[in-house]
Amino acid sequence: MTERSARAWLVDARDFAQEAHNLTAGLNRDQFEAQRQIQLAVFFCLAAVGEALNQVPKDVQALAPDIP
Repeated sequence: MTERSARAWLVDARDFAQEAHNLTAGLNRDQFEAQRQIQLAVFFCLAAVGEALNQVPKDVQALAPDIP
């Protein structure tokens, strides 16, 4: 199995972040809090963002030290 590139992981992170945004577009806080399925889907997307970013090699992460 071939190793994925840092770019591929970054694209995954971006895509999941965009999906979380799309899921909440047009919702106010009360609407979001009333829709458990949307909450869980957003949670999944944010967890996927974190996982993707954790896979980016440390040397690539070091190129952007301002990003936690």
